[in-house]
Amino acid sequence: MTSPEIFTVGELGLLKDVAGGILYGQPLKGGAAGGLAVGGVYYTAGSEEMTWFDPTTKQEQKQTLVTQQDVVGLLAYGRPVGKRLGVGAAVKVGRSALAEAKSAMAVAGDVGLWWQSPVAGLTVSGAAQNVGTSGAFLNTRETLPLAGSLGAAYTRGIAADWVGTVGADAAYLVTESRMVGQAGLEVDWKSYGIFGGYR
Repeated sequence: MTSPEIFTVGELGLLKDVAGGILYGQPLKGGAAGGLAVGGVYYTAGSEEMTWFDPTTKQEQKQTLVTQQDVVGLLAYGRPVGKRLGVGAAVKVGRSALAEAKSAMAVAGDVGLWWQSPVAGLTVSGAAQNVGTSGAFLNTRETLPLAGSLGAAYTRGIAADWVGTVGADAAYLVTESRMVGQAGLEVDWKSYGIFGGYR
């Protein structure tokens, strides 16, 4: 980053679920000392009317409850190390609640790096995500989605004011013992861009 940035995202699902997030980035010393970011993400699975029989009152009870609600806050810092290497880390604190009855907290960290290869336009990156611990909804601690990833992106000029980038990465999801790959393409013209991808 060379100037402050704000990133926002929102999503409304077909099943009444809602997600949103905001992230603010602040360069330090014009980006020479890296950048600091702070933000948060929110998710709710929507509300449902719950019906149950109360054995104490011997009456049927009804209540509208939020089925799932998650909130995550994060603080991140990244900086260049020399001319070709950059490193970064993030700390995340989250809370998940189920049916407004049970909740659990989690603390996790991410670390990553990127390397600008000697091949012009080729960047390689790697990361370890969700290293940490979680509380328990009942008696068993939840397992965080620990993952490690490796990716590469290649950017080059296409024509005057046109730039294209193609990228791919693979992530190993440790708790699920499986690999997930994805690839994408972005085309930019001046300050406008369009991108797409496949997972």
